[in-house]
This record gives sequence, structure tokens and C-alpha cells, in this order.
Amino acid sequence: MVEWWNHATEVFLAEKFTAEKFKEMVVEANGRVFLRDGCDELFEQCAKFEVPLLIFSAGVGNVIDELVNLKNLNTAQMHVIANRLVFDEKTRLASHYERDEPIHVFNKQESLIFGTPYHAQVASRGNVLLMGDSLGDVNMSQGMEHDTVFRIGFLNVGVGKNVEQFIPEYGNKFDIVLIGDGTLNVALAVFRSIVQGGKEGATPITCSNIEEIVRHTADTNPTIVQVFADGAPPPKVE
Repeated sequence: MVEWWNHATEVFLAEKFTAEKFKEMVVEANGRVFLRDGCDELFEQCAKFEVPLLIFSAGVGNVIDELVNLKNLNTAQMHVIANRLVFDEKTRLASHYERDEPIHVFNKQESLIFGTPYHAQVASRGNVLLMGDSLGDVNMSQGMEHDTVFRIGFLNVGVGKNVEQFIPEYGNKFDIVLIGDGTLNVALAVFRSIVQGGKEGATPITCSNIEEIVRHTADTNPTIVQVFADGAPPPKVE
């Protein structure tokens, strides 16, 4: 993985992109980049309730920064940890990546966040709502202690072609598995329930009513493989 990444980096940097050209490319591509339905609302809800939101990616962080800004999703609660390009101050050319070791699907763990502004926001928080579309993404919460990690998996692999064969493996890793190019409606439903459950006099959140909420959420083929597979208590907003 690292060898492939280093080779890809050499090829990319050989194109001699300037900071300005890089931004131009992202702006040009903006109309062809589509976020999952519900993404904007989830960002808004996190901002409203001051819940830290992390985009943890093995991609290029500069691209994510530009897209988030172009789509007006940047908030004080949002953070991006990814492979970030550094541009030479004189030539303005992309010269290297900020990190010596690349972030890839097999090493995306919270141990990488130490010393970042995001870490300062979550150091005292015990609960995580994790979303990912690869099996390696379930490890993103590792490296820090948590009371509860609730995992939502998007099963994009093999969509339309024997997708069922991947369900058991995803089901062993994620608490909820959504088949196909799913929206964020399920995540929003869970988020709203957690927020409501934290209010005085509200019905406590349980595994059964989380499952009921998800089953009644309008989405594209939501498939619930298991809920709170590790037996952990339902999460809460702190």
C-alpha cells in the first residue's frame, strides 16, 4: 500500500500543479461531485448541537477542503484529517505531502488525531457515530477510549452483483449495513433520536427503538444486519 502510494505521489507531483490550478480543477469538478442526500442537514445538526464532525479520509485533504467550502458546509465543528498537499511558497507548485507516512484505508485510526484541533474537541467525549464504506473504516475509532461506538456501513461493493455475499462480513463489522448508494437519512434518524433522548423526560434510547426508527426511515434498501452488535449501551450526546 505504501509503495503504491509513494509511486502515485511521484506521478502526481510530476504534473507540476500550482496551488491556483489545483483550486481551479476542484471548482470545475464541483458540479460533478455529489454528496450523499442528507449530508448538508447532518452538518447543520452537528453545528447546531456543537457535535464535532470529522471527515477522515485516505484521499487528498486539499480537495476535501475546497469542496466543503464550495458547498458551504464548513463549520467550527467540522474537521478534515487526510493526506494534505504542501505547496512551495516561491514556485507555488505542489512539492510534497504534509505527512511522511500516508493515510490509507488500513491505518485510519484516531491515534492520528493527537495534537489536532479535533482532538481538543473530542478528548472528553466518550461516544462515536462512525460511518464508512469499507471494512477498514471500522477501525477509525481505534486509538482512543470510547464508551460507545455505533457503526453504520455503506455497502457499495458489488452493488447489483451478488451483493448478498458481502453482507455477512459487513454485518460482523458494522451495527447497521445500508446496501447500495445509500443516503444519510438513517444516520440523521439515529442522530435526532440521540439528541431527543438526552432531553429531560424523553424516552430512553434502546436498541429496540433505534432499530424501529431505522426501519421506518425512508432510504434506498436499508438492510439492518444487527444493532449494537457489541452489546454496548445506546450512545448519548454529551
